[in-house]
Amino acid sequence: MRADMPGVTPRMWDWWFGWHGSDTRRYKLWHPRAHVSAQWRDDHGDGHYVGRTSLVREYLGSTLTKVAIQFVEPAKLGLTPATGEIAVCARLGSADLPVDVGWLIHHVRPTTDGAEMRSRFWMGGPHVAVRHGNLLADSLVRPIAARQLPDPRDLLVHCAQEMNHLAGFLPELHARFG
Repeated sequence: MRADMPGVTPRMWDWWFGWHGSDTRRYKLWHPRAHVSAQWRDDHGDGHYVGRTSLVREYLGSTLTKVAIQFVEPAKLGLTPATGEIAVCARLGSADLPVDVGWLIHHVRPTTDGAEMRSRFWMGGPHVAVRHGNLLADSLVRPIAARQLPDPRDLLVHCAQEMNHLAGFLPELHARFG
């Protein structure tokens, strides 16, 4: 998914990911119709997001999902963003069960009039695994978890809606609270 974001900087997105997760009202700003709740697993307030897990409930299409988004350093995925760019990287999984189902990268780079975000998702297949599991648990859970994956079209539409919506007011929000 690609979003062109006039007036937005990569730094604003970096700030957003650390700011929105401690308050459901902030999370709902991002996608008022689909976002239900968000909180940090560690229950600490605002701050940097890398190394933390965001527990969110949101609709993908008409399906309510409960997701654990475990933010990681870009280097974990072999990335070194260029100067002025950011890469928001995370492991995606269930908020209720110790199962991961994929990865995401939101890569934001500056452009002449703001920024461009490209979001990529890798879901299912070899990306499904039991957290801290073993081969037996993994072999039992993988087929079940694979059937629980969101429809890729719903994920694409959701991502496009939320990124474009937030980009419309992120500069003003960042100026006020950032």
